[in-house]
Amino acid sequence: MNYRLIRKDSEEILYYFREKEIEETMQRAPFSCVLLQVEDWERDLSPFPYENFAGGAAKSLMELKQIVREAEEGMSVKKRCIAGYSLAGLFALYAFYETDLFQGAASCSGSLWFPHFADYLKDQPRKEGRIYLSLGKKEEKSRHPLMKQVGDVTRDFDEQLTRQNVEHILEMNEGGHFHEPDRRLLRGMEWIMETKI
Repeated sequence: MNYRLIRKDSEEILYYFREKEIEETMQRAPFSCVLLQVEDWERDLSPFPYENFAGGAAKSLMELKQIVREAEEGMSVKKRCIAGYSLAGLFALYAFYETDLFQGAASCSGSLWFPHFADYLKDQPRKEGRIYLSLGKKEEKSRHPLMKQVGDVTRDFDEQLTRQNVEHILEMNEGGHFHEPDRRLLRGMEWIMETKI
């Protein structure tokens, strides 16, 4: 996993997976940012092996912990969040639950349809933090038998967070998975970081 740090005079830091369209915008963010990049999304961000997905999220999470130590050396960090789009959105939730590193997670058009991830989420106890979920209204209209489950799984997780009294939001957006991903990711980042970018 590679990363690039945009350091600011702030006690807040956001880790997110690189979306080229928003790099310039992130330069204006009032907090430090760490842009993450993996070599192979299907290998590095999937939590469990399935067909072409290698289930390498645990290994990537170990690498991310090292990146956190390196990137934050000499910093006093009071708030750390993680955000991602699509499979990186699924990884953001996985990292949020698997570690105590993050106080917030944004899963924008997260691939929550991923096999066995719904069960993984159901097994998670209440955890403090802010969780942002978003989905395009057309995403669950997929013909793919797994991908069309994304709406049900996302709404079920939203209801679970409500029952657990976790601060969260689910935004349903116009369009499908590839409609305005940069804007949707930025909205998620602003919500978990509680500031405008």
